[in-house]
Amino acid sequence: HLADDAVDSDEIAAGAIDAAHLASGVVGDNTPSFRVTNSGTISYTANTWQTLVFDTKTWDTDTAYSTSTGKFTVPSGEAGKYVFHYDATIQVQSGDQWTIDIVKNSGASLTGIRYASFTMSTDTGMLAVSTIADLDAGDTVYTREYLNRDGGTGGRFGGFKLIGV
Repeated sequence: HLADDAVDSDEIAAGAIDAAHLASGVVGDNTPSFRVTNSGTISYTANTWQTLVFDTKTWDTDTAYSTSTGKFTVPSGEAGKYVFHYDATIQVQSGDQWTIDIVKNSGASLTGIRYASFTMSTDTGMLAVSTIADLDAGDTVYTREYLNRDGGTGGRFGGFKLIGV
């Protein structure tokens, strides 16, 4: 929501957005926002959906991502539309069947699951998914993976609230 002293499109065209407006937040900011990675490889068991828990916060403006559960929780008063992105890597083996997903609350897929099947070994395989979701305060969003063998993964997960929509 814009402040009472917000500028409209005519004022923007006339150059009314200046350093003072930017500093005051009148034009808004995309928070809450976060980006997380892991300090090492995340291990998981074959043929099991696993929630990925990232342990390193690059940033987390509202302390909304838990390094204990791997879940981002929409803070009170911050309902709205959010953008999320997740990219993951594995050391590929021939025959790998690998799936990644971004999930809301108790398991509803937000991305329509991304799948890859590998017929030969290469150095590193990568999958990425992004989504826009309409969320309420208290909703949780997290990532999960499924691989047909024991393995480990790395990657990044992040998101931010959209303003003006």
